[in-house]
Amino acid sequence: MASLSFSTWQIHELCILDWLFAIEYIWNFGIYKKNKTFLRVSNTLILFLISGICILNWHYYNNNYQLRWLIDFQAFLTLVGNLLCPIILATRSTSQDE
Repeated sequence: MASLSFSTWQIHELCILDWLFAIEYIWNFGIYKKNKTFLRVSNTLILFLISGICILNWHYYNNNYQLRWLIDFQAFLTLVGNLLCPIILATRSTSQDE
């Protein structure tokens, strides 16, 4: 494992749990409000979760150069997620979605 401190590993792992809870909370809120925009945002947040898991795995394997593709994949997922969030919010309807 990479020479990250215990507290740094703990923060990284808790961030992954934060993403899981946020995704679930937003999904349930979208179901409660019957609003598809929240469901779409929740699905988009999965990209950020996978992105975090990629970087966590790269650190776990001691930043191995052979796993450099994980960094590129993580950057790609973050880019796509950052582009999708404003698109989803810009195309939402002002009334409740059907």
